[in-house]
Amino acid sequence: MLTTWTIERWKEIFEFGGTLGALLFTGIALHIDARVRRAETIIEITKQHRELWMYFYDRPHLARLFDMNRDLKAHPLTDEEVHFVNFLLNHLRATFYARIARIFVQPECLSEDMKGFFSYPATRAAWEKQKRSHERKFVAFVELNLAAD
Repeated sequence: MLTTWTIERWKEIFEFGGTLGALLFTGIALHIDARVRRAETIIEITKQHRELWMYFYDRPHLARLFDMNRDLKAHPLTDEEVHFVNFLLNHLRATFYARIARIFVQPECLSEDMKGFFSYPATRAAWEKQKRSHERKFVAFVELNLAAD
């Protein structure tokens, strides 16, 4: 009886098996593709990070951003300093949204890095000047990390 039923329905069974196999292979391919995209994203973010800091090292006058004793009234931010901080913010923003999209895992020490970066009077002033041009969600993320213990 089962044999008769199988013989009568072989085409349907074969189609079901093919469909199931196609779904399985598609799922595996999507999983592999997602891993590849994550790796490519990490490589691209690392490349952009390096390029930003090479830009910084090629412009020694930007080092004033990291002067803990800088008097901003006597030595206000230059446009180039504000732009550089904004380049870094845009880079951070890209990683933030890549994390939300689950294609990038941010480093565990990110809060400490952000606190260190914004502990300087000039970088903090540049953030305060630029944060209104960023999305509320990103601003909240930065502020949360700066306030974290």
